[in-house]
Amino acid sequence: MTTRYKNWIKNAETPDEPDYFVLPNDGKTKRNGALINLCFCFLFIALLVAAGLVNQSSSRTAWIFYPYIVLFLPAAYFAFGACAFASLSLAAETGQGRDSLSRKEWEKSLARCKHSGGALLVLSGINALLEIVFIVLHRNDGIMRDFVYLGVLLVLTVCGVLYGIYFDRNFSKPAGNSDELTARNENSI
Repeated sequence: MTTRYKNWIKNAETPDEPDYFVLPNDGKTKRNGALINLCFCFLFIALLVAAGLVNQSSSRTAWIFYPYIVLFLPAAYFAFGACAFASLSLAAETGQGRDSLSRKEWEKSLARCKHSGGALLVLSGINALLEIVFIVLHRNDGIMRDFVYLGVLLVLTVCGVLYGIYFDRNFSKPAGNSDELTARNENSI
């Protein structure tokens, strides 16, 4: 039991691992990727705020309200990741960065966006299903605003799917090792 703990401490204190994530090659692509991540971030937050401003009758029930509030956690986590990637791509443009991310940089930027985008997709889908259940149970109570709220949740779900497609096309390249990166940089010189 103590050796497991010692190995865990040893691994936690090791410096950055040699594996990396390769970014798109030119500065314009990096800048566009950072800008699109920030746009998705603002879109997610704007849709969440818009959903909260609808003031539908289902917002007064706990099983609708609390899952809605939980949606702000992955949105905030997404914002942290998008801002971190934007700062990394700006550093790469000014010549301070390189064409790859270390594992720690990847986890602080793009991995946060990937995981929180997936969480937003799942949680907004769950919220939409809960709203549909509420609409079915209270169909005689004048629920027009509930349909607007459901529409905003469905738009949020579709935006989560679109972000997943964008991420897979632009950032889902396999990680290499530092020997391949060094060989590629030497061949380009």
